Amino acid sequence: EKTEGDKSKGEKTDGDKSKGEKTEGDKSKDEKTEGDKDRDQKDGDEKAKTRFEIQVATNAELAENLEGRLLLVHGELDSNVHPAGTMRLVHELIKANKRFDMLIVPGAGHGFGRAGDYVKHRTWEYFATHLLGDRQRGADIMEKQTTSR
Repeated sequence: EKTEGDKSKGEKTDGDKSKGEKTEGDKSKDEKTEGDKDRDQKDGDEKAKTRFEIQVATNAELAENLEGRLLLVHGELDSNVHPAGTMRLVHELIKANKRFDMLIVPGAGHGFGRAGDYVKHRTWEYFATHLLGDRQRGADIMEKQTTSR
């Protein structure tokens, strides 16, 4: 086993390369090895052989089929799902004369950030109201009214 300090005469290390001599790591983006070319050829062949074509309806296209209740919650600054997509759905729901509820969370991204607990409580209340008939009427979401059954 040789170390860098043990090199024999005539052996070159990365530090000894002469001008114009390229090592494996020096190849430019445009240069391809034979292996790269073979891999690209195989990828091209597979792409040509395998082709999937499916038509999946968007939420906006399905808006007219809505039955029951719908709560839309969207962060104003969501970079994962652009707010325009939600607005297209809202537009189609309105065109189809569908009832829905919507909560836009100002300054929030996809996970709602600091407003996460607020959104969680509002979602729980939505389910409680529409599935259990337990509607909270107070303004403070942390103050829960209990009803006797």
